[in-house]
Amino acid sequence: MKKLSFEFKYFVQTSVDVAWDVFSHTDKLNQSMGLPPVKYSKAKEKSAIPILEAQTKSMGMTLNWSEIPFEWVRENYFSDVRRFHNGPMKEIHMKLLLEPKENKTSVRVCVDVAPKNWFYWLLLKSILGKKINRDFKRVVAHLNEYAKKNQGSLLPQPKEFPIKESIYKQRVKAVLDEYPEYQSLSELLFKFIKHGFDNEVLGMRPFELADNWGEDRRAVLQFLLCCARVGVLDLKWAVMCPTCKVPTTQHTTLKQLEQDLHCEGCQIKYDTEFDRSVEVRFDVNQAIRAAKADVYCVGNPGSKGKIFAQFILQPNEQRSLDLTLPATRWKAILFGKGETEFSVSEELEDKDLQLKVGDEGVTVSKSIIGSSIQLSLNNQLDRECLIQIEDDRWRDQAATAAFVTSLTRFRDLFSSEVLSPGEEIAVRNLSVMFTDLKGSTAFYQETGDAKAYHLVRSHFSFINEVLEKYNGVLVKTIGDAVFAVFFTTVEALQAAIEIQKGLPAFNENNQSQFEIKMGVHTGPLIAVNANSRIDYFGSTTNIGSRLEKESQGGDVVVTEQVMQDPDIQEWLKDQPLKQETQSTQLRGIQTPLSLTRLIP
Repeated sequence: MKKLSFEFKYFVQTSVDVAWDVFSHTDKLNQSMGLPPVKYSKAKEKSAIPILEAQTKSMGMTLNWSEIPFEWVRENYFSDVRRFHNGPMKEIHMKLLLEPKENKTSVRVCVDVAPKNWFYWLLLKSILGKKINRDFKRVVAHLNEYAKKNQGSLLPQPKEFPIKESIYKQRVKAVLDEYPEYQSLSELLFKFIKHGFDNEVLGMRPFELADNWGEDRRAVLQFLLCCARVGVLDLKWAVMCPTCKVPTTQHTTLKQLEQDLHCEGCQIKYDTEFDRSVEVRFDVNQAIRAAKADVYCVGNPGSKGKIFAQFILQPNEQRSLDLTLPATRWKAILFGKGETEFSVSEELEDKDLQLKVGDEGVTVSKSIIGSSIQLSLNNQLDRECLIQIEDDRWRDQAATAAFVTSLTRFRDLFSSEVLSPGEEIAVRNLSVMFTDLKGSTAFYQETGDAKAYHLVRSHFSFINEVLEKYNGVLVKTIGDAVFAVFFTTVEALQAAIEIQKGLPAFNENNQSQFEIKMGVHTGPLIAVNANSRIDYFGSTTNIGSRLEKESQGGDVVVTEQVMQDPDIQEWLKDQPLKQETQSTQLRGIQTPLSLTRLIP
């Protein structure tokens, strides 16, 4: 039977990145268009790609279908295929394409439908195209109106969202009485809760909110933590699947975390990792707004920011396309079968990149290539496969458990919120900084305990100010030493160098003569419950704690792992730092390590 085909073209008065943000968030888009919520479950039959079974109520009947993974190239197109088990259609394939046109964006919607019989062919021909066109026209008109006023929501709201303003103001007052500097954040949060979709006010990500509001990430996170303490929000811990980036489980306390998890959608097992898979999220308290956790679409390319492109290749399929990739590090990922890395450089003109899928996994023809790429995809398997091109340095908007639990504000507000005693959660990679005062014993004897203690506390405050500037967190102080962690290596080293450069001014202001010995290392850790606080252990901390003993004061001693970080290498190009490298045997460490002294 002949397929039905519909094609519609619209123009939106926005840039292509804004248009992508609107149309690619298909969960919100479908809800905005008034489509019913969908229930998803794992497909009964195993497949080489992650297929889900879906069910919804529409047109007076219950529809069931298999949801095929979306394909997309960011800010270019996305497509979706649904294969129905009942109802008027056998299959529907929708593709949306974006093309920048001066100060606006062309939006083209193409829909192919395979009706079940001639009766449904006639029925769908008369109503389906009109409905699709009507729904998209309404979204486009709303977006163009938004572009004129630059206020309100990007998508039209499907309904009014009642909010108990008096309860909000009463509860948030307790926060503002203690922290009046959060007044503007309180107003932003109220507007967001009042106008946001249900799936936005449930599962709020603090860093994503901060970026959208143009506010400081740490300040927004700490404000939301305060709101959770007084009942404006409910705090929860989401454990994310490393492949689809969707929560597999959610808990109200860290004590409920489990080590081994399974994602039904991706059909994989994975371990809980404190710095990657566990992140804090916030729900609006139901007394303020009764939001429902309905799902309207799981494909949602816009919510998978790290994944630049996703393709389904049929058995033995070859495909070519043009891509323009930013200059950064990338991963080519074969679903369920591993990954390979390559880099993009604006300085290179080499354009041809071949990506092959075989029994050994996925391989690329070059490890580094120019940014305007002619990509050749080659599936050499006799089965279909799912390929993802992932930005390895995408600015992650996850407020991870490793970061949140290290904050002083979190510890003060949620002192009982720790891991279960004896529970150990892996942290794949953190950078550790250890500092110590040089000659502190003599300093106490010469200065006197009371004055020395005061100066040491002042030096802790000085260090902590720099830590916060570079998103570091103070884990603990040990005597006059500091143990801090960072979530990027370059921020750890930048903070260390700034501390050394700022120490002379501190000494002058405090009439002191401190010299600080410092060491920075990076690697995997273990997070544990230590005296009702999150602490970190493992070989990375063992090495890091010994590095400052190799420091002479005024310098920073780092390991080879730090020096090999590409971001560190790039940053050091513009830094007038003296470098001294030598092989050193650290106490308690079996093999000698290559250590570098960096001297400002």
